[in-house]
Amino acid sequence: MKSTGRRIGIVGCGWIGRVYAESCREVPGATVTACCAGHPDRARTFATELGIPSVAADHAELAARDDVDVVAVCAPNHLHHPVAIAALEAGKHVIVEKPLALSLEEGRSIITTAARVGRGVAYAENLCFAPKYERARAILDAGELGRVGFVKQVEKHDGPHTRWFYEAATAGGGALLDMGCHSIELVRWLLGKPAVTSVWAHMATWRHAERSRTDLEDHVVLHLAFEGGATALLEAGWTLLGGMASDLEVQGTDGVLKADLLLDGSGMKLYREAGDEPGWRSVDADWHRQNGYPQQLAHFLDCFESGETPRESAEDGLACLEVMLAAYESARTGATVTLPFRPSGVARPVDLWRAPAAGD
Repeated sequence: MKSTGRRIGIVGCGWIGRVYAESCREVPGATVTACCAGHPDRARTFATELGIPSVAADHAELAARDDVDVVAVCAPNHLHHPVAIAALEAGKHVIVEKPLALSLEEGRSIITTAARVGRGVAYAENLCFAPKYERARAILDAGELGRVGFVKQVEKHDGPHTRWFYEAATAGGGALLDMGCHSIELVRWLLGKPAVTSVWAHMATWRHAERSRTDLEDHVVLHLAFEGGATALLEAGWTLLGGMASDLEVQGTDGVLKADLLLDGSGMKLYREAGDEPGWRSVDADWHRQNGYPQQLAHFLDCFESGETPRESAEDGLACLEVMLAAYESARTGATVTLPFRPSGVARPVDLWRAPAAGD
């Protein structure tokens, strides 16, 4: 499964694609050699701003390039599966942004294709590489809290700034697929990835519905039960005005751990009288590293070269997707859903919660 190098092609030139390109500069030996996007003008602007030497016409052309070893799938959710499959068939390793895919069938096909062609797939969950949360995992592993019984975690902001997130056809779901996936996978990882045995969920569309922006869920509350007895209460949403929250609380028999990722700053403040944002504002010392992006990328590239399974693999992405599907089912029925939960023929996760609208 060894790669020939660390040359990365980025599919998708939006916000997360930019994060990858910028993070790549902090990873020894890594370079972005090409990019592409659904809008060629956007890709050309992206390449110029970030010093990327080549722009491909589409993801198939990018995957076929000899100067690309790894394809980073940063495109809208509905494209994750076709882009990943095309890259694998072209002999490239793949990093897939969350969610892994929009159906269990798509997720399984990514895994089976990777095994057949002997390439690696990594599931991009940056919170599992954020230093504060890595320290939290080390404290739990050392037994400092005793036996963990309960975890609370929150991931929320006021909503994405790109239109496709609000459309069922392109996103497949709302705040759960955008934010809740982080909560689910972070807690799974912190606890050592025990099996999730049941899911209860409540979903609503209230803040963005008033603005006629979307009929997808903009607020989600989840309760997960894990093999071994631990439970978790998770909140994810697009309803938090004034910033972003990424907060963790872990309760054990011998102690309690709290962590705030502090996405609004690192304790540094800057005051300016002029400019677009006069007044005081937070300043990050190194936003990318605080959120784990360069560390994640370096780990994935190391694994592709060594043939080891990444800390966050396609199998983890599939497990997270199954939990989200169960959450949509629970939100529809009001009942707790027992796992395994593996519905077939579900094109988009949100369809389990609401009937598809005409023309969707």
